[in-house]
Amino acid sequence: MSLMSKSLFQYHDGQLHFNSVNLTNTKYALNYQTPMLLYQRSLIQKRIDWIQSWKGLSRLHFAMKANDHSEILKLILKNNCGLDVVSQGEIDKAKACGFQTKDLIFSGVGKTKAELSTAIDEDIFQINVESVSELILISQLADQKI
Repeated sequence: MSLMSKSLFQYHDGQLHFNSVNLTNTKYALNYQTPMLLYQRSLIQKRIDWIQSWKGLSRLHFAMKANDHSEILKLILKNNCGLDVVSQGEIDKAKACGFQTKDLIFSGVGKTKAELSTAIDEDIFQINVESVSELILISQLADQKI
């Protein structure tokens, strides 16, 4: 657990708190059946601000596979960040959250011919090529569209 995480979770008088919010008597804690994820918009915003302050960074692209919660994606969009996506499903979800194809980098091994064709058709900002055979396929698909 990182130092940041240790400071976010603390017990006060025997009750668990997440960044000063008492979780002990919340409906989530009382009805706990499966693991849950806790997010705090202000903490995510601080991380985005910190990364965007780095000199030389042109544009932050968040790896959607790390977290595809719609509200977090909308916060990322609001901060003029893009997304790194790895499938047509992620492309579709990104667009449903308001991202344009110019906001997307398409990465990952195993991209299908159909996905690559769609990425070219929709003018995805960038396709990260993972192999020589994928580069050849992209070139062939692009030539067919001319």
